[in-house]
Amino acid sequence: MGNQHANASSDLDRHLVVERLGKIFHQGTVAVPALVDVGFTASRGEFVAVMGASGSGKSTLLHLLAGLITPTSGSVTLGGQDLHTLDDRSLTLFRRRHMGLVFQAYNLVPTLTVEDNVQLPLLMERAGRSDPVKCAELLEALGLGARRKHRPDQLSGGEQQRVAIARALINDPSVLLADEPTGNLDSGNRERFCSRLRELAAAQRCTVVLVTHDPVVAMWSDRVLLLRDGHLTATLDRRDFSTAAALGARFHELVDVPAAAGTQA
Repeated sequence: MGNQHANASSDLDRHLVVERLGKIFHQGTVAVPALVDVGFTASRGEFVAVMGASGSGKSTLLHLLAGLITPTSGSVTLGGQDLHTLDDRSLTLFRRRHMGLVFQAYNLVPTLTVEDNVQLPLLMERAGRSDPVKCAELLEALGLGARRKHRPDQLSGGEQQRVAIARALINDPSVLLADEPTGNLDSGNRERFCSRLRELAAAQRCTVVLVTHDPVVAMWSDRVLLLRDGHLTATLDRRDFSTAAALGARFHELVDVPAAAGTQA
């Protein structure tokens, strides 16, 4: 059901609050609803995966959570701040200080080295002060220690994606939003990345919202939100599944059902 709430955290610890969120795009005179009445909360330290078929609204949801696009209805509140009451400058500063973003486009600066790309958020926020030790730790954790002096055009697609991931983590964000971050990673680096996310969520009480089509990645989460045609149709507790195959089977069972059947879990 479109207004289903996936509330796994108490009112005292609701770090991310999404209420009746909707987004309509317009193609000429045609209104196209991309997201309809979506609501959920997530606490500090919680890892939430979002799954859905292509066109289900996953990326639109993530862009709304990041404040990159304006909702048609509803609200997104992070740490008590309603994102869409901020002006552009205030929202940019808020995003820089509190969010880590990993999208499918890596957006690396081609003239900068790996370590300079990773530290760019620090340089922008701290008036030129870098943190080479922390940068080195992140790059080592992501298997990029030997590549820190390379430029983006000297890296593979998977390596560039890991640089973007390190850049998103360098500021110790209170929320990390990631859109298919493991798409170009091999199984070893996928495992390393997911492990790092779990560590971040636990150690720094960072809320993680990750869009993925991969049940292996979703198995690292605490909860899985299922989107179908812009609606939040189900919330799955990852602990109810012993294997990624079992989670994948349940996912397909829920999202592949004909619309007239009215999927709910």
